[in-house]
Amino acid sequence: MEYTVAELRGDILSKLFDLGIIPKFKENPALSSALVEIDRLIDTIPADKLGGNVRVKQVNQAITFTCADEDDNAYAFGITSYEPTSFKCFLLTQKSTISPEEEPIQQRSVVEKIISIEGNNYLNITTSGSTIDNYKCPIGKCNNSVWQENERYSAEGIMLKKEVVNYKRGEINEDFKTVSIDTMLYIPRKANLAVDENIENLRSKKTTISREYIDIARVFIQDKENKTMFCSSVPLKQENGLRNMEVEDLYLNAPSEVFIPPAEDWEIDLMITTESNPKVQEGLEHLASGRNKYSYDSTTDKLFERTGFDELPAPKVTI
Repeated sequence: MEYTVAELRGDILSKLFDLGIIPKFKENPALSSALVEIDRLIDTIPADKLGGNVRVKQVNQAITFTCADEDDNAYAFGITSYEPTSFKCFLLTQKSTISPEEEPIQQRSVVEKIISIEGNNYLNITTSGSTIDNYKCPIGKCNNSVWQENERYSAEGIMLKKEVVNYKRGEINEDFKTVSIDTMLYIPRKANLAVDENIENLRSKKTTISREYIDIARVFIQDKENKTMFCSSVPLKQENGLRNMEVEDLYLNAPSEVFIPPAEDWEIDLMITTESNPKVQEGLEHLASGRNKYSYDSTTDKLFERTGFDELPAPKVTI
């Protein structure tokens, strides 16, 4: 079967079910968040490369398309599902640029997303990314940058935890032309399987956001390169609703003090009704229990931590 990229984007849900994923995916409202992430991945390909001449091929359990331009920039996109409880999406990009020394540089990047359903219909989105290049590299080596993001959603489609990990820039002992996707993604894939001390030693920064209440999350940031650490409860942004977790940059920049007052009942009602999906509303209502009495003050929090930062005055945040 073949069709256009526009047809894929316009009817991606039915295409996924054609691959054989189970209907329970549709029961979790967070599937829409996963589909948005896939669409944004396609969006990173310049629009002029996705014209009618690009044909999407759907064969058995795989959906794929490729495109390129006259400047040797190439793109390969795919969605596969070999188990009914998960599906994988990837985008491979290869570009040629010129270095400051006016030498040609080749760069290849891959982003892989695995969306899965488990347990009581919880949904997980695991994203792994890797970029390699041959800038100032001898034959048989190439530079490598790797990162990873994990998101976990409740059965009501509410994000409960988000973790972003960046790894130290390193080298792969292989020529740029022969490096496979498996080699590029070796570090994040292995990190997902089990705790590995060697992999942990490569981690440069880790940010974990864990839901506490409807509009409050615990943030933990450890930056090994800069030798800093920050841990505090923080309020979540509400402009785009509260089914996902977004944190203002102000709180990610490690304020010295954080104070969050109790929420009024009318404020909680507004937080819940801002979401139109009844199932999401039900989940938010559960997370709102006790919020009208709960307040947070970092000065009395024994687990609050802010270490390794400059001695310059840091902002104190009260909402």
